[in-house]
Amino acid sequence: MHADNLARKAKLLKASDHFINHTELAPLIEKQSIFLVLAGKKPASQATSSKWVKADHTAHAEPDDPRQLRELLDSLDLAYRLSADDYATNVLVSLESGKIDDYIAAGEADDMAAIGRLFGYPQTAIEAFVRDDCMEPNVQDELMEAAGISAVIPSFRFSKTHAQQELAVLKDWYQTLRQHGLS
Repeated sequence: MHADNLARKAKLLKASDHFINHTELAPLIEKQSIFLVLAGKKPASQATSSKWVKADHTAHAEPDDPRQLRELLDSLDLAYRLSADDYATNVLVSLESGKIDDYIAAGEADDMAAIGRLFGYPQTAIEAFVRDDCMEPNVQDELMEAAGISAVIPSFRFSKTHAQQELAVLKDWYQTLRQHGLS
């Protein structure tokens, strides 16, 4: 994708009132997941969008209007599939509609390796996840912190034996997000 077009899409996505995570730690993580697809770093990704509704002394999430989400996703030239529950509107995005079909088929087959590939995870990390042989989360967090990578970006579990190569993928994702003002 042409750099100017990608920068325009980053601005559209960042300015949108949709795909905002309601936690203070990771307000951009849903937008980051979508942008990494736009940037060609991930074949597919998923994100959620909701609004925070305050009533009396309580608050809860409600799904965002699918029509408004379609308008935004269409303006980003993404293929997508929307679904909703009582709390959020969920979206699966890709630059290619066939990848969405692939994800649905992988989900129905419970093929975690195929889903990992579609989400752009390194094969070594996928294999470790499938074998339940991943690096401990606190060790991974320390490794990411030492590399200057925020722990609140879209990521995956590292393998115990190929963590440095897998860290390089996250560094690339993080640099892409920072370059476009989404970190």
